[in-house]
Amino acid sequence: MLTPDYQPFALLGAALVIFFFSTRSLPLGMRVLAWLVGAGLTIAAWFGGPMVPTDFGDLVGLLGDMARRGRESAIAEAFGRNLATAPQSLNATFDIVLLAVAGLGLLSLFGFAPRRDDGERSERPLLVGLFGMVLGAILSLAAASALGFFPTRTAYFARGEDVAVVSGDMLRMGDVTLQLAGIDAPEFYPQRESARDPRTQTCLQAEGGESACGEAAMKAVAELVQGGMVFCTRLLAASAPVLVQCRVRKGGATFDLAARTASLGFAAASEDAAPDYAREISAAESAGRGFWSACSLSPAAWRNPRLREAFRARKFEEIAAADFVGRERCPASATPPPPPPAPEPPAPRRRRAD
Repeated sequence: MLTPDYQPFALLGAALVIFFFSTRSLPLGMRVLAWLVGAGLTIAAWFGGPMVPTDFGDLVGLLGDMARRGRESAIAEAFGRNLATAPQSLNATFDIVLLAVAGLGLLSLFGFAPRRDDGERSERPLLVGLFGMVLGAILSLAAASALGFFPTRTAYFARGEDVAVVSGDMLRMGDVTLQLAGIDAPEFYPQRESARDPRTQTCLQAEGGESACGEAAMKAVAELVQGGMVFCTRLLAASAPVLVQCRVRKGGATFDLAARTASLGFAAASEDAAPDYAREISAAESAGRGFWSACSLSPAAWRNPRLREAFRARKFEEIAAADFVGRERCPASATPPPPPPAPEPPAPRRRRAD
């Protein structure tokens, strides 16, 4: 049984089919009856369909407001403000529209066949109807986008080659920035001209040299998504960037992107509650993988400019109380001093003899 959300669309589909049959070579009475049934289904779909909630009621109310107020109406204002984003929504469906138009083009080749009255009468309504459906879909999508009537997306997908890896825990699909939930990876920012961005996280190796662990985390994630298909699901209704959990399908296997990043040693636990990758993070820390093999601040501490600059200047004694990654591999001055001993309890007072 169809859910109530899909029933109006089923009614519209049935109306299109009946309208098509009303153009066939049938007796006039049957054609009129078919057309009336199609009109009835269309009206039923209109009254039973999902209406966009607004301050002015349904679409009829919005159109009435536009007729009364013109350029100052709600529709005119929404259209003007959201018009710049309409091409983005159209671009997202370009492949579908392209296939539909190509299919219509192939169907139109039948028009080059020797014409017969019965064939022409059967082909022309079909072609006209399909052309109308595609054109109507494009116009409806553009209008809905310009009016801001799109709900929040809950799923995102793209080929790995089309995913821009921003950092070890952040992706970009099109114009949407996605944050991997459950992990906090070393910070990475694109290089400034010929110099590394000072906000990119570095790690101190045992021999005293520095490594760009933030860049290494970004490259590790880029390698994980390369050649695969990335599926991401939104976890929170409203967040910026969008908080997601992503899966990568690659080589016949599917894996959780955040879990694999944590297993490689390029993530600490994040502040958001779910999902939990404590097991993968703990295993990477114990094995000394990724940035757990060196000394650095935690990604959260690195985002603090004072702590970051003190780490770069090797002033570990000033930030000994900060949250470190691989603290046992840091210089001794990065170890916080032991807490002072607890004061001895006072001796019990003696009672005086009377």
